[in-house]
Amino acid sequence: MNTHRDLLHSIEQLNEIGIALSAEDDAHRLLERILSGAQALTCADGGTLYLLREGELHFVIMQTHSLDITCSSHSGAIITLPPIPLHRC
Repeated sequence: MNTHRDLLHSIEQLNEIGIALSAEDDAHRLLERILSGAQALTCADGGTLYLLREGELHFVIMQTHSLDITCSSHSGAIITLPPIPLHRC
């Protein structure tokens, strides 16, 4: 159950993310910050951001804290997974 302290901490994290978003000029660092902030707010171990291009999801950033994995072009660990095609049913 969330306490007032947990709620206050979440609001502080959102404020920090908002400030960072407005100050960041590098789009890739901005995406990394968004993903890290979302993981922190949701207590998620991992997260992935995709870019939708021509009916396919392309991996942009992948992070898993427990495995110490951060893959993105900015981190130097390029993601080699193929894009995920989206099909209409």
